[in-house]
Amino acid sequence: MYEKGICPRTMLDPAAGMGAFGKMAKFCALGACNRLSVTSIEKDILTGMLLNARRDDGDTVYVDGFEHFPGDELGKYDLVATNVPFGAIQVYDPAYTNSDNPVRREAAMMIHRYYVLKGLDCLRDGGLLAYIITGNYINNDTDQLREALKQARLVGAYRLANNLFRESGTEVGTDLLVLQKEQGRGELTDAECMLLTSSTEQGCPTSFYFTCHPDHVIATSREADTD
Repeated sequence: MYEKGICPRTMLDPAAGMGAFGKMAKFCALGACNRLSVTSIEKDILTGMLLNARRDDGDTVYVDGFEHFPGDELGKYDLVATNVPFGAIQVYDPAYTNSDNPVRREAAMMIHRYYVLKGLDCLRDGGLLAYIITGNYINNDTDQLREALKQARLVGAYRLANNLFRESGTEVGTDLLVLQKEQGRGELTDAECMLLTSSTEQGCPTSFYFTCHPDHVIATSREADTD
């Protein structure tokens, strides 16, 4: 991002943990951009307190859930990046739970769906969303992804090795999804249509995008399993 001359000044990490994403973004920004201001959200009270104690001057930490993020912070950020929590965890956010849009209501039923649309809500026009997210999102949540692409364009998607987080005790299929917010955008691109097209490979669910872009599958070998 910095090598391409893109220099965000405000970053949001909505599932910050101990702030690894913000620290890396600041490290990469050294010498390339003006100072990066990072806002972190961490729901776990102890982790959030530790993160707040270690934050840099000018940064902000919210020890709360993403669903309680202040409304006046929406549309403000140049970059939203995190490792998205996943699973059938419901989120109560009236803007989603009580929405007239059925796709937004469904997003509140699974936390990773919610994080995508809420993250886009937090971006200014032209801002970037960079998420490490469960592979089930691109494989199965076509309606959710289509809703996201109504207000953002695809920069790229990369399928990551399932053992990427083995050291943290997790082996799960994950993707890197990068979107750029673009209000009032036009028709979908060919790549976006591919991303929205379900496919199978060796009997496993995938996206036609990865079938057409094998160089976007980051792995040393492949073996059919649940995915």
